[in-house]
Amino acid sequence: MADSSSSSPDRKVSFNKTAEASDGSSSPVAATAEAEGSPWDKIDSGAMIKQFVILGIVLGSRNLDLANPDNLLKLRVLFAVAMTTCMGVLHWALHKIAAKADDATRVVDAADSPAYSKAEDGTVSAQDYDRAAVLESRKQVGMGMCIVFAMHYYWQYTQPLLMSSVMQLSQLYDNKAVRIHLLGHTIARPYAAAKNPLQEWADKQKVAAENAAAEEEAGSKKDE
Repeated sequence: MADSSSSSPDRKVSFNKTAEASDGSSSPVAATAEAEGSPWDKIDSGAMIKQFVILGIVLGSRNLDLANPDNLLKLRVLFAVAMTTCMGVLHWALHKIAAKADDATRVVDAADSPAYSKAEDGTVSAQDYDRAAVLESRKQVGMGMCIVFAMHYYWQYTQPLLMSSVMQLSQLYDNKAVRIHLLGHTIARPYAAAKNPLQEWADKQKVAAENAAAEEEAGSKKDE
């Protein structure tokens, strides 16, 4: 009996590149699947873990007796410390960026921003680019702080105090400019947008549901 693995090497190679249909034709299904890889390979495990940690903290906070004035005071202090820390760190980062005064490093394909103006070649200095990122984060922290304070002061909401404290500190660490200038990390510019794996999953489910509804509607009209 002849060895099938040695007698048909072409079939083996063809199987890795294409998927043969029942009529003998071939399609690049297997090659496409191999190129795309497993969907789990595209998930940022660090971001996923952080999302679950934040969710756990928020769910755990329901066990807190915030009707107790002492616990409520502690939560207010936590919020104040978190917001002060964020503002202080961002101000420190702006000081470090200004002190560096690096105009030689240029950023290509940077998004348009009112915080800087691009050169004739479309580039922007790394210093201006990082300053704009920190200024944007500081504006978001300030706006979020005012909104949460108003919600708590006028409507006595307490959950936003904890959620905002945790989220703002998490976003502060994710700030690429802060990590470069304060932690010494090396990160390529322009910065890639942060991904929310839960939001990506929800968006995919929404698209799938809309496609299924459209197909069902088209099928019903065809039957009519």
